Amino acid sequence: MKRASTNYCGVYERKSDLRRHNGKYDVCFDITYKHQGKKIWEKVGWVSEGISAKVASGIRAERIRNIRHGQELPRQKKKVPYFKDVAAKYLEWASQNQTRNGREDTYRYKKYLSPVLDNKRLNEISSFDLERLKSQLMKVGLAPGTVKHCLVIFRQIFNKAVSWGMYKGDNPIKGVKMPVLQNQRERFLSHEEAHLLLLELKKTSKQLHDMAVISLHCGLRAGELFALKGQDLDFENGLMHVADPKNKESRKAFMTEDVKTIHGA
Repeated sequence: MKRASTNYCGVYERKSDLRRHNGKYDVCFDITYKHQGKKIWEKVGWVSEGISAKVASGIRAERIRNIRHGQELPRQKKKVPYFKDVAAKYLEWASQNQTRNGREDTYRYKKYLSPVLDNKRLNEISSFDLERLKSQLMKVGLAPGTVKHCLVIFRQIFNKAVSWGMYKGDNPIKGVKMPVLQNQRERFLSHEEAHLLLLELKKTSKQLHDMAVISLHCGLRAGELFALKGQDLDFENGLMHVADPKNKESRKAFMTEDVKTIHGA
């Protein structure tokens, strides 16, 4: 089928070579208009479906009014997903592919991102919206590192939407300045201070004391410490296998005599 001459401004008709209606070749009507600098072609329908040139012209006029007043076109509403829908797919993916089953991302999404962004479509979220979210989180007292983590989660959700073919468009996080972190260490515990700390912990809880010894002597983070299992301990070689650490790479830690004593080696 080929487009024939315009019946009305921006309305085109195509005659079918195969479809027939009331003893004649069926006719399909298309409309065209400009949106965001691009010429859009949209199929309206066939005469056999009750569509006429006048109906097609009316639909075209409605599209132009929607564009003029900044309203979404019906076809956009079907294609652009809500943030909450993409987030649900992302969290499902994170539960199978991230450390600790993506629990941290799930918690921060539900607490900080969901109330603000869930009911927005991806094309409705701007860099300004994210700057305002960042400001709100800072005002309620969240640490810069936590605020940055929330913005990173948004970036990952949006990027996944693009890579999964759910949306085409630029990530608005590109226009947002990430919070500046102040994580540098100002001082370390001296040997005497560490000894006094362990003495006080031992008075309170032997378990807490033992955990502190392992953390101090082997350099383990809390998450690494809680994830330790019996098979991770190699007493013969004095090594500890640290699985699933924060940087996603397993490593080895040396066990001191104090640590071996805790485990009864």
